[in-house]
Amino acid sequence: MDITIGCRYWTLKLPQDWVLCNEEDCVTFSGTPDLGALQMSAREKETAVDNDDLREFATQRVDSSSRLHPVVVGSLVGYYAQSLQDETLWREWWLRSGRVMVYITYNVEESSAGNEDDILEDMLSTLRLREENVETKRVESDHSIFAYF
Repeated sequence: MDITIGCRYWTLKLPQDWVLCNEEDCVTFSGTPDLGALQMSAREKETAVDNDDLREFATQRVDSSSRLHPVVVGSLVGYYAQSLQDETLWREWWLRSGRVMVYITYNVEESSAGNEDDILEDMLSTLRLREENVETKRVESDHSIFAYF
C-alpha cells in the first residue's frame, strides 16, 4: 500500500519499497534496491512564482547543452532538463504553483537509467501542494515530514 507523505509545501504518494531520508534542505527518496535518488525541496515567495523565476533558477544549474522542456507534474507546472555527467544521469524539474517553487532532482548511474522511470512517473504524478490535500488525515510526524494513510 502506498502512503501519502509530505512536508510544509507538498504531498505525494510514496510507493512500497521506497524509503525517505529527511535532510536539512531536502527530502531524499530511494527505492529498494537502491538504484537512484530522488530529492525534493521547496521554497515560498512573497509573490507568485512565474516562469521567469524558474528559468532564472534553472540557468544556474543547467549547462548550455541542456534544453529546458515545459512540463506538468502532478498539480504543478514548470520545466524539466536532463544531462549526463561523469556516467551519472541527472534529471531536474523546476516547478511552480502560486507562491511555491518545488525543485526536484533524480540521479542514477547511466547503466541503471530507465529502470525506475515508471515508478518515478507514477510517484511524481501524485505531487500536490499541501493545501490541496486537506481531506487527508495526519497520523504521524517526524521532523518536517508527515505521513497519511
